[in-house]
Amino acid sequence: MASDPRVIRKEEADREGVASMLFLPVRDSKGVNGLMQLYFSEGKKLGGEELAFLDALAELGGFILEKAEAQELLLRDAEDAHRDLLQMRKERRHFLSFLSMVTHDLKSPLVAVQGYLKVLLRKSADCLDERMIAGIRRSIQRLDAMMELVSDLLELSRLESGQMLYEFKTVSWEEVLGAAVEMAHELAEPKGITVATEIHRPLPEVFASDIRLQQLILNLVSNSVRFTPRGGRITIRARLENDAVIVGVEDEGTGIEPEKLPHIFEEFYKGDPESPEGTGLGLSICKRIVDQHHGAIWAESPVPETKKGTRVTFSIPVGVICRLEDKWLLEENVSPSLPGKPKGGKE
Repeated sequence: MASDPRVIRKEEADREGVASMLFLPVRDSKGVNGLMQLYFSEGKKLGGEELAFLDALAELGGFILEKAEAQELLLRDAEDAHRDLLQMRKERRHFLSFLSMVTHDLKSPLVAVQGYLKVLLRKSADCLDERMIAGIRRSIQRLDAMMELVSDLLELSRLESGQMLYEFKTVSWEEVLGAAVEMAHELAEPKGITVATEIHRPLPEVFASDIRLQQLILNLVSNSVRFTPRGGRITIRARLENDAVIVGVEDEGTGIEPEKLPHIFEEFYKGDPESPEGTGLGLSICKRIVDQHHGAIWAESPVPETKKGTRVTFSIPVGVICRLEDKWLLEENVSPSLPGKPKGGKE
């Protein structure tokens, strides 16, 4: 301590009029972290209570210093994590942009091959044996699956890029549900599935993308149709609750196993990886749509009231909401030559 420049020397003490000094250790959970120095202008003898008070004060100082250091470290870690997150988002956008380009280029030849096979099957069936016909039909089914995957990948990249924000406007929930229910009947009809509705009117207008809300409902209905047995029932419910519109799609299907339920909104997750049906992106796209409307989505299986099937519910707030991240997404997609227009927009 004698060599510590922070400790006052005798010559300096005499010059400053310091008659006596007291040094107390400042401790934290790891040990001594510093010294608390007290200087008096006259000789002073401290009693036990005074020393105890000063010792407690030094201990409090050590606690405060330790917490301040921990907070500083935490802030540095948070800044590093935020920087890493921004970098990951940037890399993800680049990847999805590349993926969008590749899938877009794949779509045209896939459509051409699919069309050719369908024409071949329709016009040349008499010239083909059963084995060849079965092979062509399998190829068409696989192409259908590939087309679905390509479409879902393109949709995912559009949602990630923030393009959907340009579709937002004041829309009527009545019209959204009406159009979605009409298309839901068309999806369910081939399997003889009944689509019922329980809509508690009136429902308010909302600042949203009507196209995406319809897509969201139809994606859920499509999932329900896939897992509901022929002749079953799907119910679409909607109500206003706490300044949000709550929409649920409920089916009488096989349900989802409890250990799989937390993962169903993850990208490329399929409850049955061996199943040729679905891409594992449908519910992930649903979640993206809900997220960009600042809502929430969740699933229950089995449905609590019926003890069977699955119910997926989402909520969309009624108020106009625009977060900073939306603004940044918009700015990132604005062309410098055309202020306010998305990149690639037509003049």
